[in-house]
Amino acid sequence: MLNQVGDQLVTLSLGKINERILSYKTWHRIQFSLPRMMPKLKKSQMMVDIFECTDILKDIEKMPVLKMLELGKSTATKSTCLNEILQTICNSGKILGSVRSLTILQMHDATLLKGLKTAFPNLESLAVKTFGKMGEAGAVSGMELGVVLKGCTGGWERLKHLSLMLPKYSTKKVDVVKALLDSKDLYQGLTTFKVWGIRSSPHDLMEDEMDLFKQLLIAMDVMDKVTIWNMKFSKESVKNILGFMTWNKLSVSKFRMFGTCRRLIKATV
Repeated sequence: MLNQVGDQLVTLSLGKINERILSYKTWHRIQFSLPRMMPKLKKSQMMVDIFECTDILKDIEKMPVLKMLELGKSTATKSTCLNEILQTICNSGKILGSVRSLTILQMHDATLLKGLKTAFPNLESLAVKTFGKMGEAGAVSGMELGVVLKGCTGGWERLKHLSLMLPKYSTKKVDVVKALLDSKDLYQGLTTFKVWGIRSSPHDLMEDEMDLFKQLLIAMDVMDKVTIWNMKFSKESVKNILGFMTWNKLSVSKFRMFGTCRRLIKATV
């Protein structure tokens, strides 16, 4: 079928996350490679634990104008092939320069980001979505916020949009703020920045915590939109933060990280 329509396809999706289907013990992956060049293909989704891509680099090279690429695995299998494929791409030395948007589902090794910068040098948008703290073979995922942010810093000169969905580690709010602040160089080139997976309970920020958070707001104000889900604060802390932002003429509307006090923010805005 692909051989017949390959020269006309613009979008190709090889499988989707389907927990119900993949949970069957009789499920077997199918060896697969693209049968021909796809000169018009601009968007491709490849779930690598559904179709066993025998040589994914050759497949990607058959898409010369590919703009959007999604690589990933479902959470229903213990497949390690995604990690192997990412390692292959990083070690190949190949430049996949046409790709502008890259999404990776269920990545568990943040050190691979360095090699992906070489393979995808022209990225404008990067999304990394890792849903659980356990990786392949039950190993603890190495996708802590600070490690991932460090891996994204430097090397992607055209990167404008960064979206991270990370495992929910039990981390003190001050450590989250420090990790975000340590990556302030990353924000200089970004337009949008989103992080999911932060776990915290609302409480009054101590003086040193508030000082760090105010430094973070100033560092992030260079971007057009900042979203950090579950970064919760007490009402008193939010009042303090909003007063600081108003005094320093920081745009409150661009920040979405005060989920527990939306009414207070709307009233202030």
